[in-house]
Amino acid sequence: MTGRQAPHTFTSGGAQVLGLNIKDLPTDSADEAYKSTFGIDFSEDTQDIFIAVVNRHDIVHRNGKTKSGENITVTRNNVVELIDVVSSLVAHVDAQLIPETTDEQPT
Repeated sequence: MTGRQAPHTFTSGGAQVLGLNIKDLPTDSADEAYKSTFGIDFSEDTQDIFIAVVNRHDIVHRNGKTKSGENITVTRNNVVELIDVVSSLVAHVDAQLIPETTDEQPT
């Protein structure tokens, strides 16, 4: 198993990281983890998605407030924009997981 690590373990900046929630990682570390584990390249900008995940956490677990007590406001436009960003990311990842089909028959 040279060069491979357990699925729940990855290396970040030379240090082994265990059992962390992906939402708590800097975006580039999460991208690195997915690339090394699954071969998925998040060349798409994922910052908006990670912000939405943190906001969702605060809405669900902090009664709609940030750690500093500020209210989180989500507009219809925020939701529509996030749907577009997530749809784009899903298409990008999907293209890496599902190979293009061709009209050629196997020989």
